[in-house]
Amino acid sequence: MRVAVVGAGVSGLAAAHELATSCAGGVDVTVYEKEDCIGGSLARTVAVDDGGAGGGLVHLHLGFMPFNSLTCPNMMQWFEDLGANMERSDMSFSVRTQLDVGGECEWASSNGISGLLAQRSNALSPSFWRMISEILKFKSDALRYLEDCENNPDLDQSETLGQFVQSHGYSQFFQEAYLFPICGWMWSCPSQRVLGFSASFVLSFFLVWSHQSLIVNGCSQSYFNKVRKDLESRSCRIRTNCHVKCISSFDRGYSILKVDGSEEMYDRIIIGIHAPDALKLLGAEATHEESRILGAFQYVSRTLNLPGLFSSHRIPLMFLIMCCLSGIQIFLFRLAASKASLELDQIQGKRGSGFHEDGFKIDPLTNPKQMVLSWTETGARLLVLRFLKQYISVGNLMKNTVIQTRQNVSQHYDLSNDFFSLFLDKSMTYSSAIFKDEEEGLEEAQLRKINLPIHKAKVGRDDEVLEIGSGWGSLAMEVMKQTGCKYTGVTQSVEQLKYAQRRVKEAGLEDRITFLLCDYREIPCHKYDRIICCEMIEEVGHEYMDEFFGCCESLLAEDGIFVIQHVENIGHHYYRTLIHWRDNFMANKDKILALGFDEKFIRTWEYYFIYCAADCILSSWEHQVGIWLLNSKLTSSVLVREGTYLSLSLCNNLQETLVFMYVVE
Repeated sequence: MRVAVVGAGVSGLAAAHELATSCAGGVDVTVYEKEDCIGGSLARTVAVDDGGAGGGLVHLHLGFMPFNSLTCPNMMQWFEDLGANMERSDMSFSVRTQLDVGGECEWASSNGISGLLAQRSNALSPSFWRMISEILKFKSDALRYLEDCENNPDLDQSETLGQFVQSHGYSQFFQEAYLFPICGWMWSCPSQRVLGFSASFVLSFFLVWSHQSLIVNGCSQSYFNKVRKDLESRSCRIRTNCHVKCISSFDRGYSILKVDGSEEMYDRIIIGIHAPDALKLLGAEATHEESRILGAFQYVSRTLNLPGLFSSHRIPLMFLIMCCLSGIQIFLFRLAASKASLELDQIQGKRGSGFHEDGFKIDPLTNPKQMVLSWTETGARLLVLRFLKQYISVGNLMKNTVIQTRQNVSQHYDLSNDFFSLFLDKSMTYSSAIFKDEEEGLEEAQLRKINLPIHKAKVGRDDEVLEIGSGWGSLAMEVMKQTGCKYTGVTQSVEQLKYAQRRVKEAGLEDRITFLLCDYREIPCHKYDRIICCEMIEEVGHEYMDEFFGCCESLLAEDGIFVIQHVENIGHHYYRTLIHWRDNFMANKDKILALGFDEKFIRTWEYYFIYCAADCILSSWEHQVGIWLLNSKLTSSVLVREGTYLSLSLCNNLQETLVFMYVVE
């Protein structure tokens, strides 16, 4: 496999190094870097005159990169593997700033009281001592705010730092003498711009970086040299001064077009550059999600005239913390970027806070040997795939067309009504119950489950209700009992239809309840005030979701309500339901055999119950049946979250109200 890595900063080099070291020669890696050296802005060191101090040139290193074990464990492990020496960093801070209200303020966090009162007049300044008390208050307020955000996931986190400062009443002196300078130091941007940053991001950063920080001994270029040497020893090609113009995808792979007009093909491409630059490379091939998310990240270019005012010739190497040399782009973590960072996992692996040390966030490969097969394994794999392709056609074998769906339903639900009655409860409900406690029986739990969609749909006496997947009529009987509405249910099971119609006839409700034998795509045109669908959507198939919701849209009246109960790792509820079914099934084993079924059938169904029960209890410990609400005026595929995320493809012009049921233990 040929892999190209665009960008030789921390992200690109970490990815290239992991591929080259973990894949044991199975991956051919090429790194592209438009600058003349690897490392990006971290590798920049400039020589400036010392101003006549006698030392000649002073080397300014512009790539100061602190990190700690809490936020950067993979980075630290990488450095250890490279043999890079790390040392503790003095993350002290000092500032002299001109205040808008007039005068200056100077203070430092080091050297105790003498550093704090570097400007002696501060000792008698009420504003200064108020700032000190506000710093302590700021920490307390920040911790409380972050705790609220963590404990309340649905809490609106769109507050900016400026709004946070205003709502907590911090003084202008505190902002100008403390908040603006320290944020400007961190993000190397104009002080006032930080007020537009996300409050949760800035406060989280302050919390995380209260831990002891480390740096690479010497300078960043020392470990970049180690990385380059190690990569080249593993036959990895590093092409500096090589500017990539665009990236294109083809059936056979991906193409990299360089500025000089040359083109190369690769099987995979890793992009390790700034978000705006990545969008430029993708060009017209960028997806809507990529354009929306990556487009939210903005950078600002800063220019600084490096002074020649260094008084000590004893300093051979200096660290300029603010990377403000002309040509260096500084990331602005505005609110839009904060929101976009929460969605980055939709288009990539992991993400951090926009700093160099966040370039290595993804865990290294844990089992790389599986990526490279021996000749024997490769041959066996080809034979197995050739055999399977004779019987499996992905996307075609179980396509849920009308005919295929009818066959699937018949093979399962039409076995025998007497058979299902031997393990289901008296209501003949064949979906997950919802249990109140460990002692509750199946029948009571199923009744609670039936009542839930009726309640969510807000069914009234004058409503016409459509149930897609009506089963043996349990919901039909209950909704009629509670509301007296007019009900229509559809099923593709002949046996279910017979059973449900008999129940209706015995209850004398034939004028209020109608059952149809048809697919959801064959339901006669009519407008219904309420549509209910319980555990049927799983049988639709992903490729038919748009068609399913299109049919529902055409059947739902204006301002109607659509309730869907879907299966999604509902854990203990479905586990207990399946165990009840299994127990009833085995208790009535002799009666089932008397219906004409054999021992193989018994073993198959017992395995089916146990396997599904184990899957439900193990697949997720967040036991749930999802409930979702779609506002009646939405015109795009957006779900308003009331529970865990559910990915569905909705009709773009769905105008009615759609409700997904959700129950958490």
